[in-house]
Amino acid sequence: MALPIRILTAVPICDGHDSAINTINLEFIRHGIEVVYLGFHRYVGDIVRAAIQEDVAAIGISSYNGGHIDFFADVVSQLKKNGANDIAVFGGGGGTITHDDARQMKRKGVDEIFFAGTSLTEMADYVKKHYGKRKKRRVKSKPDLALARKLTELEEAASRGGKHQPSNDASAARTKDRTSKVIGFTGPGGAGKTTLIDELVLRFLQRDSKTRIAILSHDPSVIGEGALLGDRATMINSQDDRVFMRSMATRGQA
Repeated sequence: MALPIRILTAVPICDGHDSAINTINLEFIRHGIEVVYLGFHRYVGDIVRAAIQEDVAAIGISSYNGGHIDFFADVVSQLKKNGANDIAVFGGGGGTITHDDARQMKRKGVDEIFFAGTSLTEMADYVKKHYGKRKKRRVKSKPDLALARKLTELEEAASRGGKHQPSNDASAARTKDRTSKVIGFTGPGGAGKTTLIDELVLRFLQRDSKTRIAILSHDPSVIGEGALLGDRATMINSQDDRVFMRSMATRGQA
């Protein structure tokens, strides 16, 4: 079974308008798309870091406070700088983004801008049409990008019912990092797992200035359906370059 389409959605810095993006998120999920939601008031660096670590096909940005031409262009530029220019960027902003603005944004590398009056179904259909066929993506040398795409390879192997064959590099890395600690957190929904993990991350970053930490966050979902993966929106302390985070849907497996 093919993996669901994965996209990241976010609202830019100095913008707290999240009702529109939340409505769009729910529509995407209804169409079988997995949505990693980053929340509002997000810097370019936060969005690009999250998109790379989540290995999404595209980033959807909802912008209502102006400054969209430069903001979208910066996201495209930073993706390219980090070797992830195969991650597409699309978005909208109601009446704040004019048709002339959209033309400028497309010249700067933005895929598509949705205007006021575009139906939710049209948006979902666009995402499914343009990002539904996952291209073979090379594992890059940049650490976060390489790890993110390796995790995707593992998910793809699992979806086919097979076993992933680790590369020599992966085997060497596993041997080298045997001292790494692995800690699991479980509990019912609303128990405070995300808050606890984020507080532990804060203390880890404060006490250790060099070591990195990785978080694999699981949310329940049904096979063949979408999912809202929203832990990143609440894990404030984990928005750091020393934290690698991957949001994973269970896809009926747990």
